[in-house]
Amino acid sequence: MKGHNDWVKRVAVNQKNSLLASSSKDETIVIWNMAFLRTNVKDAIIQTLNEHEHSIDCIKWAHAEACRVIDSAEYNKG
Repeated sequence: MKGHNDWVKRVAVNQKNSLLASSSKDETIVIWNMAFLRTNVKDAIIQTLNEHEHSIDCIKWAHAEACRVIDSAEYNKG
């Protein structure tokens, strides 16, 4: 995948089949828009998460309910 600089270790598709996350030996996770993935890879990249210190061996999408709980906890903390 052209968004990574090393081997891709894992990929995961979200529940709506609209986003793909890929993890790599280059210590990054890339979030992709599936609608553009086959036609324009550059436009398909939504975000690159690059603050990891090691190769990322595993990746999985959280359920929407889990995200709401995390967002609520962050909001109530501040």
